[in-house]
Amino acid sequence: MSKMSPTVSYLIITMNRFDDLTECVESIRAQTYEDFEIVVVDNNSEYEQYKQFCEKYDGDEEVRIIRSQENRGVSGGRNFGLKHVRGDIVITIDDDAIIEDPDLTSRVVERLEAADDVGVLAFRITNYHSRELEKDHFPSKDKSRSPEEEFETTWFIGAGHAIKRKVYETVGEYRDYFPYGHEELDLSLRILDHGYRIVYFPEAEVFHKQSPESRVLSNSSSYYANQLSKRIQVALQNLPWPYVITTSIVRTAKYAFESGLNIYAILWAYWKLISNWNDILEDRKVISEETISKVIRLKGPVLY
Repeated sequence: MSKMSPTVSYLIITMNRFDDLTECVESIRAQTYEDFEIVVVDNNSEYEQYKQFCEKYDGDEEVRIIRSQENRGVSGGRNFGLKHVRGDIVITIDDDAIIEDPDLTSRVVERLEAADDVGVLAFRITNYHSRELEKDHFPSKDKSRSPEEEFETTWFIGAGHAIKRKVYETVGEYRDYFPYGHEELDLSLRILDHGYRIVYFPEAEVFHKQSPESRVLSNSSSYYANQLSKRIQVALQNLPWPYVITTSIVRTAKYAFESGLNIYAILWAYWKLISNWNDILEDRKVISEETISKVIRLKGPVLY
């Protein structure tokens, strides 16, 4: 590669997943691209797991681990990591995902370098076990759309994406959506509002594992309460009030149905919002009408 080629930083947030994390890191180390680094943010794992990882990669110049003394969640963990990366392009993948294409980094760099206004590439997320597209991680409301074709979209998925460093410098980092939930959608709306495009890029594919603990969590009251409250929070911080109302109605109905009419979870979600109301509104900055029109044209998540 040319000396002028962009430096790429892989950013991984982890907590108590040594085996998955190691497999993830090893898949990245197999990349053919020359100038890249791997930055791992340990979100306060059990010390023995943290120590085990440090010992495995001791002296490896490609791999750095940054330990947080607290669990910062997804948003906080990524922001913590962004302070330590040096890349012109930041590729973020989950710690339970792997890359099988050794040329993925090169493909990402080539695509981002080809268009200055493309700020984000949303990767194709494939289930590690079934080898099928993870439709929940497909950045289009039309799930029947071909996953083989590139298209402009309005959001990216946390499990695998690439963002130019200058986008972070222009737009800012993640807002705090502790512990997790729709932080990518919030950042996506802000990125679009600054004139950048988000492109679904199927040539970059990651294989994502569904851990047993995630499946258990997704059926809990805390999961539904967190997802609903965070989704409405995105609307509150970015959208005009009519869209806040439509989002609240539709999303409440959606999670009520999916949770089997778990009224406790719904009430818990609204209690979370009310408890943080002043802070949420203090951070409210409505995106422009031009951006809203673009998101609607691309069938993105504005009305709900």
